[in-house]
Amino acid sequence: MKSRHKGSICNSLLLLAGGVLTTGLTTSSFAYPVRAAQFNFSYSGTGTLSSGVFTTTDTPDMSGYRTITSMTGQRNGVAITILLTPGSFPDMVSNDNLLSTIQPFLTLGGFSYQAGAVSENVYYDQNSSTYFETDDPTGNANGIALNSFDLQRVPEPSFSLLDIGLGTVLSSGLVITRRIKKQKST
Repeated sequence: MKSRHKGSICNSLLLLAGGVLTTGLTTSSFAYPVRAAQFNFSYSGTGTLSSGVFTTTDTPDMSGYRTITSMTGQRNGVAITILLTPGSFPDMVSNDNLLSTIQPFLTLGGFSYQAGAVSENVYYDQNSSTYFETDDPTGNANGIALNSFDLQRVPEPSFSLLDIGLGTVLSSGLVITRRIKKQKST
């Protein structure tokens, strides 16, 4: 009879240790979140319709801009395959991939990406108070004036997994405590 109780206590302690380890791993994965923010974007103009998601640095710089680090989406039904690195679209002002959360959202450098075999640059011209899209890297053409450019932050996920893990460990601890007390009384 003693060996049965001893095994039961060992199993209970292993269960508790497993729960603590699982919660520790869950907690550590949420304790230091990736420093990034996501924004849904869409813009349209004559002959162009684009939408998708920007991933940016989480904290704005001193001027209030975040750096776009990646993007997904479509332009006229063609998948956006890559965000071009800053300075790689040699327009009048090279792309800087900076994004503000207030109007105007973009700089004169704007952001550049590739959809299919075409590279695009989207920027804001303060002189005309207009967003433009161009595929002309020479800077000889203004590009297409956009009718709209919309931006909205994607809500951050909740920490419900952390809550579930913590609840599981606490419940397991109560069950084990009751079993140990019950076994000591018999």
